[in-house]
Amino acid sequence: MKKVIKYVLVVSFILGGIGTIFKGSFISGFLLTSLGVIFVPQVSDLLNDKIKLWSNKPIRYGVYIGIFILTALTNSEFRNDGINNAASNNKNEYHDYSEKVKTNIKNLSDYNKVSRMKMMEKLKATITYKALVRNNSATAEYLPLLTTINGGVRHSYTNSTGKEVFGMDESIKNSNNGEDKLNFAVYAISLAMPNKGGFPEELVQIFDRYKKKYKLYGVPSSLYDMSGSKNESISKVYNLSAIFGLIQPKDKDVLNAIYESNDKKNSDWITDGNKVQYLNDFIATANGYIKHIKKVYPNSKYLPDDYDDSFWSNYDTMVNDRVLTMILLKDCKGLKEEFNIADANMDSQIARTGTGNTDLMSFIDENMKVLGCYN
Repeated sequence: MKKVIKYVLVVSFILGGIGTIFKGSFISGFLLTSLGVIFVPQVSDLLNDKIKLWSNKPIRYGVYIGIFILTALTNSEFRNDGINNAASNNKNEYHDYSEKVKTNIKNLSDYNKVSRMKMMEKLKATITYKALVRNNSATAEYLPLLTTINGGVRHSYTNSTGKEVFGMDESIKNSNNGEDKLNFAVYAISLAMPNKGGFPEELVQIFDRYKKKYKLYGVPSSLYDMSGSKNESISKVYNLSAIFGLIQPKDKDVLNAIYESNDKKNSDWITDGNKVQYLNDFIATANGYIKHIKKVYPNSKYLPDDYDDSFWSNYDTMVNDRVLTMILLKDCKGLKEEFNIADANMDSQIARTGTGNTDLMSFIDENMKVLGCYN
């Protein structure tokens, strides 16, 4: 019975090995075929005669297991399944954005479709694309590049002629291979614009890889491994929160990071929001951010208590947005002026609504205390 089982294994391993070779995994197929040959009783007896240790059952079975593990590890189909599963998880996480981009591209004019295709060709021709996409690099060297893309996404707007444009910091060109990195950033930001459809999937995977390793924003620091050895140093502040705001505009962690990165000066809120029509004002301006989280994240810890209390129904939404923005920016001077205006308009508000501005003034006063405006 044992011999029958052995011959079954011999045939299975040898045929499986030959099939694996034909599928393109030569090393894995060779190992599996070798395992089948070793199981042939005559070969096993020969190894017993030639190699004394082979008669030791633990060693012999250890060799069997070792070869089988190596077979699995060198099998390209096995590796690709792992890669594809990781990519599949990313696709699930960013499914909404991926579908949105597909729809956007489908609806582009023929001119913009050709323009996107040319931009993709330029992007793929860069050395940086090869490093980040084909070689899967994830090192601190490219954090300034991603921060540049982040800034460009924030500074994307429609100009006075209705054209979609963006502004960006060009200091990255002073780094190693800087001109190529700058070109990569320009192409990436351009592809994110509505008239180009959105970030391609390979860029989203890059952003995801860096987010998982470095988080959404950070400061200069040194990274150490478990043994206490320094792996790499981060020399500048970096920020990916606006990129992910574009990709995941309702994600709570992303929305928190957009505020925190501005509050901690990894970036600054853009202050000319009334003059410029930003394409995604919630990642660009504090007022846009307030309007956005009121809609999609109403229980945000960065919205003050009673921001949606019933007394606000006596005021235009613009008043609520303005006051909440001042609180977000810790603008004590602006809040004091708003308090004084409410006080001065008390009589006219009573005549208009019958309630006056007492609740509004109390709301402003309480939040000024929380902010330390009276210290």
